[in-house]
Amino acid sequence: MNLLYITFGIIIGLTYSYIVLPPGEKDCPTISPTFYPILHNGMVKIPICRKKVFHIHHWMFYGFILLFSYYLNPIVIGFSIVLVCQGLMYSDSFEFFEDIPIGYS
Repeated sequence: MNLLYITFGIIIGLTYSYIVLPPGEKDCPTISPTFYPILHNGMVKIPICRKKVFHIHHWMFYGFILLFSYYLNPIVIGFSIVLVCQGLMYSDSFEFFEDIPIGYS
């Protein structure tokens, strides 16, 4: 039964990745709100000084969720597995410090 739910979570994760997440590095997601100072074009970017931001990639967030997967719904586990794998496929997945984006203040 759990495998069925995990598979359902994987299908939801693949659908979400295809519809919402950007196709390439540095692109904006389909849903891309900006709420200064934490969210810029749908990406979590926290200012650390006047010229740099720390980018928390979605794979980091869902990887953290997977650390506690024993307590989670299997659908969430399947969804998180997809988002971690998808996020690690970008070539910039380990670039955490970025220049402050234009218009981000």
